[in-house]
Amino acid sequence: MQDKHIHLWLSRQMRKLRYQWRVFQTIMKVLDTHQDLQRLVEWARKKKLDGPLAAYEWRSRKTEDTLGKLRRRYRKTVLVCEWLQTVWT
Repeated sequence: MQDKHIHLWLSRQMRKLRYQWRVFQTIMKVLDTHQDLQRLVEWARKKKLDGPLAAYEWRSRKTEDTLGKLRRRYRKTVLVCEWLQTVWT
């Protein structure tokens, strides 16, 4: 009987870990996309390309909205991911 409880507990822990890993990956991807878009906005501004600049700014605002939602829900995870991104880049 105790083996069954241990198995259920481990199974629950693995599900939590997989969920947390997916959240981490999602946040890192959004942060990376936002960073790339910021670089593209600066590039388009420097080259005075109005069409691409507007498109990059719009996408950048959308990723900022997504980051805001993620920050509200996973505040600590986003802080860790932002720190990791600054260390790695």
